Amino acid sequence: MLPVINYRYQRRQTRWMVMSSSTPLQVCFLTGQRNIADWMVASVRAMMRATNAELSLVVHATSPDEGSTDSTLTHRLKRYCHASVKTVKYHIRRDPQTYTALSAIDGVVSVPCIQCKAQPAERLGVNIPSGVVKTIANACDVVVHYRVGILQGDILTRPQYGVLSFHHGDIRQYRGTPAGLWEFLHDAPQGGVTLQQLTPKLDAGAIVAFEPVDLTDATTWAAVRQRLFRVSPMVLVRGIRHIQDPSFEPVSVPDEDLGTLYYLSDVTLRVQAQYLFKEIRGLMSKPDAPPNGTDEDALAYAVGRYALDGISISRAAELADVDQWTMVETLQSAAIPPKLDPESVVDSRQGVGVTEETPNEYVAQFEDTDATDDDR
Repeated sequence: MLPVINYRYQRRQTRWMVMSSSTPLQVCFLTGQRNIADWMVASVRAMMRATNAELSLVVHATSPDEGSTDSTLTHRLKRYCHASVKTVKYHIRRDPQTYTALSAIDGVVSVPCIQCKAQPAERLGVNIPSGVVKTIANACDVVVHYRVGILQGDILTRPQYGVLSFHHGDIRQYRGTPAGLWEFLHDAPQGGVTLQQLTPKLDAGAIVAFEPVDLTDATTWAAVRQRLFRVSPMVLVRGIRHIQDPSFEPVSVPDEDLGTLYYLSDVTLRVQAQYLFKEIRGLMSKPDAPPNGTDEDALAYAVGRYALDGISISRAAELADVDQWTMVETLQSAAIPPKLDPESVVDSRQGVGVTEETPNEYVAQFEDTDATDDDR
């Protein structure tokens, strides 16, 4: 049963009519989150300012397993992170996203909102309840999607222009998640932001708009993501204009031309270690001085100098402005063996409450006996 909402919709007389530029485009914002990333907020605002689009309906569709606060990318990644990487990863994490509550977004508060619960699809993804889909189709010309999940079913085809969704990557190169991580790890000189018209297949929709993004001097994952997020508003504006242009045809990408599909399960221990050291190296933009910032910045810098440049523990502790035992504990937590003589190692471990065997156990899980020394 849908909640009662105080408005009326007029059903479109001609379902596949070509909309003139003077006819307002009715948009449904479909979200799976109560807190909206500010790049998405900026995109919706730009759409309403720079096009003839009108936001006429908001649908908040909670996922079947919602109820946990661990729904953001950072928290989901933590479930795949080994305990030995978590400590230092916490210190160097730079999430460029900020969030605004759905109820606090100007221009959204006054829009009718439907609450519903997404239903598990038969094989993959989620379905929006049929009654909600019918309401959306009667009220709106297009759906803008934000973090509901992998959509399946009638919601993909019932609105005149389907469902538009961002992918912060070029689907012809990188598909799946996390956004920007694989471009960063592979030193890709260029990324991109894709606005796709969703199909049942993950990140394989028809391209409605695309903007290339230069990544040549983006030295951290956060910098990569920030550049991708920054161009999102112009991509949505362009996409909204495209779908109303009778001469425009969305670009369908053949399966053989689609990029590699990555899952969170691909963020293995080895990938985490690669990310960790590459991120630290990116933070070390000044060779002789730690970056200005918090105590965590200084500690991350000191760990990076120790791991990559081979400075002494005493020097690393000095850079981080901590005692040597704290530095030893941090290194051990990150599976970086402290370079001390055996007696000092035992003493330092006892001082911080870590057993002698712990670092070796951690390091063994990073090792690949078939890897070259360079790979290690």
